[in-house]
Amino acid sequence: MADFNIDTGRLNKRITLQKFTEQETDADGFPIAGSGGYVDFKKVWANINNLFGNAYFAAKAVNEEDTVNFIIRYSSDISDMEEKDGYKKYKIVYKKKTYDIFFADNVASANTWYKLKAKAVN
Repeated sequence: MADFNIDTGRLNKRITLQKFTEQETDADGFPIAGSGGYVDFKKVWANINNLFGNAYFAAKAVNEEDTVNFIIRYSSDISDMEEKDGYKKYKIVYKKKTYDIFFADNVASANTWYKLKAKAVN
């Protein structure tokens, strides 16, 4: 996959990456209402592909036919996605729909592209 390349003109959909933040507490240790949870972190351009063909039927067999592939540029401020279960810190919002990321690939470890697999949750 070292020869993976995408025409940057195909990064034509604007998505929002949300990142999980811990709930803040006040000086007495009580949770501050409205803090914590997933918050908008970064807007990026993406190429979006729904599964089709054999990939769709394989996903349908395990009830993941609503999986969507997102390709975005690599960015060091989201490189924690590569840590064990790091992708779970993030969600994607596109057209008012939220997607849970279940796989993040720094393509060929080249720090150029991320391929994200996500499943719609609403």
